[in-house]
Amino acid sequence: MENIRVKEIVAFKRKSEKAKISQVESWKKRKSSNSPKTGGGNYWISCLMAISTVFKTNDLDIYDERISRLEDMIRNSEIENTKKRFQKNIDIITSFKDFDLQEIRPNAKLKTLHKVKSKSVLDLYGVPIQVNPNHVYSFSIDNEKKIGAVWFIAQKEGYSENELAMFTDILYRYLNDHYNDKYEVSKSFCVAVDIVKAHKVDYSEIESKKVTSLIDSIIKEINSIKKKK
Repeated sequence: MENIRVKEIVAFKRKSEKAKISQVESWKKRKSSNSPKTGGGNYWISCLMAISTVFKTNDLDIYDERISRLEDMIRNSEIENTKKRFQKNIDIITSFKDFDLQEIRPNAKLKTLHKVKSKSVLDLYGVPIQVNPNHVYSFSIDNEKKIGAVWFIAQKEGYSENELAMFTDILYRYLNDHYNDKYEVSKSFCVAVDIVKAHKVDYSEIESKKVTSLIDSIIKEINSIKKKK
């Protein structure tokens, strides 16, 4: 089975029983060349890049600069679908501007850690899951070396809290898998952010049972279907 995105796992959760069986069969047959891409073809790439850059630089002017650039692209495009895509990216940036990014970053100097492509997959009960956070960084508090990460997610209708929690849960396990030999994973700053609905879930909320991640039960369901076929 090739790498599966968390978005695909959330979509699987929403399917009928018959559709779930078909989906697992599709995953089993998928070749490497058909594995999900994480590059610039993303419909939401403009707003994702703008928000990610603001998080990294703390420069709020980037929002308006990106909106202005997208407005120019709309004026210069003759393709209606392209114009709609640019406008939807503008709409998300505009609505997200009120989200306080300081809530999801520690009050400390952040050191960006290089994301190694070979470490971008988490094996969960035999299912390879693609993990692609926007930022992984280290910081120190009271001389304790910690690691945090943020994953900005865009989906047309957005996600519920419990669905968004699956991204956070996978992200936390990914950090523990690859970095816990050098750093303590910060539960408060291991965060997934739904940029469409402008809400977030950090791992401390999962640990305290404020929100529930269904990732384990869904992966077990996928494996159960695999064994039957």
